[in-house]
Amino acid sequence: MVVRSESVRLPRPVQLDMSAQDMRKRTRLQKVDNPQRTVVVSCGIVNQQPARHQEISGKKNAGSAVVKCHELSNGERITSSTLLRTAGLSPNPALDLVACPKERGRIKVNANLEVEGVDGLWALGDCALVPDRTTGGYCPPTAQHASREGKIVAQNIVASVSGEPKKPFSFKTLGLLAAIGRRSGVARILGVNFSGFLAWFLWRGIYWSKLPRTEKKVRVAIDWALDVFFSKDFVQYLDQRALAHTQTE
Repeated sequence: MVVRSESVRLPRPVQLDMSAQDMRKRTRLQKVDNPQRTVVVSCGIVNQQPARHQEISGKKNAGSAVVKCHELSNGERITSSTLLRTAGLSPNPALDLVACPKERGRIKVNANLEVEGVDGLWALGDCALVPDRTTGGYCPPTAQHASREGKIVAQNIVASVSGEPKKPFSFKTLGLLAAIGRRSGVARILGVNFSGFLAWFLWRGIYWSKLPRTEKKVRVAIDWALDVFFSKDFVQYLDQRALAHTQTE
């Protein structure tokens, strides 16, 4: 069943990797005498990293949830000049309606991406807890995994109908890329870490190549070209509740 609800027309999304120059124009940044980085709540995100990264990140962990920008639930206060917040992916709440084995809100599947204990049902992508045969853990919910999981599921459905053996999913992460602004990025490709303009250029190139339609590729290429000559476009996003609150004031 598809439910259509009335929604507010939102402005066109923009890239969020604001450059330092744009930040200086619009904000007044204060100097931090003793900068520190602390992992406050991992919530399973750190567990997806290599063992060495888990060890480093876990050395200093507050172990309690943040209830305000500067106050922890145990009463401890953390003073800072600039606060950065990170958030991971959470499974779709609609999965609660599916009666099948789950762990951390995601559907448990076997190596063939079949739901455990349910014949003829497959799951993949963000909603599935897919075993990683290369590490012994679980696959991260990334696009490079999901796109390949989709192909395996399609092949296994055909194999199930025709009575042929099913193929287990096996894929090793090729790498990770992230843009950090000001035409700079960080990357880890086939175990090699590097950063700077090359990482940013690779991130944009791979992102652009994965866009689905020629029209979309042209639009994105034009937007990126304009970024060279003009500053970032800042927009405000309002959801239904925020819009209703604004209208009542």
